[in-house]
Amino acid sequence: MNKLLHIRRLLTAALLAAASILAVIINREKCADGIINGLDLCGRALLPSVLPFMIISSFSVKSGAAELIGKLIDKPCKLIFKISGQSAAVVIIGMLGGYPVAAKGLEALRESGIITEREAAKTALAAVCSGSGFTVSFVGASLLNSPEIGTAIFISQILSVIILLFANRFIFADRDEYISISELKTQNLSDSFIESVSGATNAAVEMCAMVIVFSAINSILGERLPFLSVILEVTNACNILCKNNNILLLAFAIGFGGISVHFQILQSLRKIKISFSLFFVFRIIQGLLTTALAFAFIKTFKLSSPVFSSISTMPRLGLSTSITGSILLILTGISLIYNFHKRGEYNVRNSRNA
Repeated sequence: MNKLLHIRRLLTAALLAAASILAVIINREKCADGIINGLDLCGRALLPSVLPFMIISSFSVKSGAAELIGKLIDKPCKLIFKISGQSAAVVIIGMLGGYPVAAKGLEALRESGIITEREAAKTALAAVCSGSGFTVSFVGASLLNSPEIGTAIFISQILSVIILLFANRFIFADRDEYISISELKTQNLSDSFIESVSGATNAAVEMCAMVIVFSAINSILGERLPFLSVILEVTNACNILCKNNNILLLAFAIGFGGISVHFQILQSLRKIKISFSLFFVFRIIQGLLTTALAFAFIKTFKLSSPVFSSISTMPRLGLSTSITGSILLILTGISLIYNFHKRGEYNVRNSRNA
């Protein structure tokens, strides 16, 4: 059975490779345009908004700054979310910095022996946020001409992260392990800075490569399958959805992140075991939560944008816009994640017994 599965994977990989080569040859100009657009995106949006925070996140861990902040918030974080203060400090930096920042910080915490792999994994599942620079400045101010709507979506995403972190204390409640702060070792400031810049730069190059690849894919397939643009890459999704005046899908796309962002985050967490299917379910739920919360903010504060001619003409969300519906949405998501988690533990036990 294992040999047959291995052969199927090899055949699938070979077919994908052949199809990719053929697609690049047939769509050479579109592929080139996609690569150029990806390079432009990295230079204008990704590197300026993400790289500084990745350096700060890594430096805070290696220099001991995260330890200091962690001591101040350690007890309430363990009480409310069942994560250490150090993890929470990295999550806060990640909220401000952008999608892969928290993941990079959590990996640094794990490599330094500050948190357990289990804590890193359960925190990383929830700590995914687009960052203020991308959501407020790029999407809100530039694309929508409305920083207020960008801020509403950004706050909604922060709240979705907090909700998922709180839900995880119940989903992963079977065992909690923390590493004593007295055991931590930090580096001097110069070594911390050099390693942080080097590590963050290498990670940024890898992220840019991922963005360029997905930009090329989107350039080839986007015209034939427009919905792929929303699923694959969040920046292209925001551009398309703003032009189509669809604020609901815009909020979902930012909360969901896109497959490109998912791979960027998982790339930063290569040394931490995380189920991709579970991670993907979390992203869908976060997208739904961000959508519901953003819609509630926009309707409550009557926000408008020149791009969106009338917020009042948006389709109704029904239950998901009410308090009861939001609670049901959260409980359904928690139940779904819990079932995924338990099924994964069951499969692990069976494989060990076999």
